[in-house]
Amino acid sequence: MTVPAWLSDIANLLVSNNYGVIGTSIFYNSFDSVTNNCIILSKQAGFQELKTVSKDDATNKPDLTINKPELGIRVRNKDGLEADRISKEIHALLDQTYNKTIGSTFFLKIEAIADPFFVSKDLNTGTTFSINFYIEVKQ
Repeated sequence: MTVPAWLSDIANLLVSNNYGVIGTSIFYNSFDSVTNNCIILSKQAGFQELKTVSKDDATNKPDLTINKPELGIRVRNKDGLEADRISKEIHALLDQTYNKTIGSTFFLKIEAIADPFFVSKDLNTGTTFSINFYIEVKQ
């Protein structure tokens, strides 16, 4: 599966903020079966692309295409309080981000859909919290 550049850029932001290492404790789309303390990032359906922000008069093609996916982040940790803390920190790191370049991607908007919330608790793998964001990415 190809990982969108914007999703990879968010993962690298988490790495640079000491939340883990891609492929070791940060994964795409699903949890690693053996890693208890980890984070997953997944692209969710979101909204239809917006292509009519402005048009080039000569070609009648959009000058700006905005991709509007949703971002799902799940935080799992054997210590439930730690999972809660990390999810709240990631929420604070990303929420209310506007007109900012992260990695190679220009984000017009990153807004949390809601505060981080409890998903599940498992004696073997730990406690999971979820954070979901609306994203607008300039193409």
